[in-house]
Amino acid sequence: MKKLIPLIVIFVFLLLVPKIVSSQTYLSLDTINNENKDSILIEEINKRSILIDKIHSEGELAIKTPSMDETGSIEIKEKKLDDVWYRIYGSFAIFSKDAFIGHFSRKNFIYVNNMNETVITGKTTDTNIGYITRIRCSFDDIMNVMSGTCYIPVNEQDTISSEDDGSVIVIKSGEKTKKYWVSMSDYTVTKYIQYDEKNDVYLSVEFSNFVKAGNSNYAKRIVIQRPAKREKLTLALTEVNLNQGNLSFYVEVPSDYRKIRW
Repeated sequence: MKKLIPLIVIFVFLLLVPKIVSSQTYLSLDTINNENKDSILIEEINKRSILIDKIHSEGELAIKTPSMDETGSIEIKEKKLDDVWYRIYGSFAIFSKDAFIGHFSRKNFIYVNNMNETVITGKTTDTNIGYITRIRCSFDDIMNVMSGTCYIPVNEQDTISSEDDGSVIVIKSGEKTKKYWVSMSDYTVTKYIQYDEKNDVYLSVEFSNFVKAGNSNYAKRIVIQRPAKREKLTLALTEVNLNQGNLSFYVEVPSDYRKIRW
């Protein structure tokens, strides 16, 4: 029995070791095997991005496209990784009350355009997002822009590599490529670019004016653009509140508005 006690102690310790290691939330990439460094770096970036959650913020918005050049105020509510709500108001299109209100989930959206008294509902696709926001992009792009953080989505079929001593993550999905520029001191993404099959810039997102929040950071200035289409959206956040309870994503629909289903 006395011989069994040390073995039992060792066995219990081995069971606890994974829990002890997993409780160390933040990693030192210098100690990670090079073969896994890119994937673990993405995991660390995403872990820190998700910590910036339950956001209620306000700021100024500027949209510039070949058919539009407008500025206004914006209110944003976001819950990672599934809901983003916004209200555009103020001087936008010389419209004194709420011009646009929208709620996007990963599957569906509702959008109220008070300027032409219409309500649009439908599936959350890149095409529909492009029509609503004036810049065609993915739901994850919208989440990143509205939160001032970057979450990197990866599929099993994607090929992951890195450049510039690991500070630029490269993800290849079929014929498309995305590159993410990372500040290795705090695992913050400062910019990412999506390239098309011809290796031309399809979409770029840049983050600046960072604010530290615990072990994470969020940007107060975000620029998303499609250079080839001359589409650019600039968001300057002036007030950001995190970890807000009871965020409401409700969108009121006036009964007399024209209803459109996509």
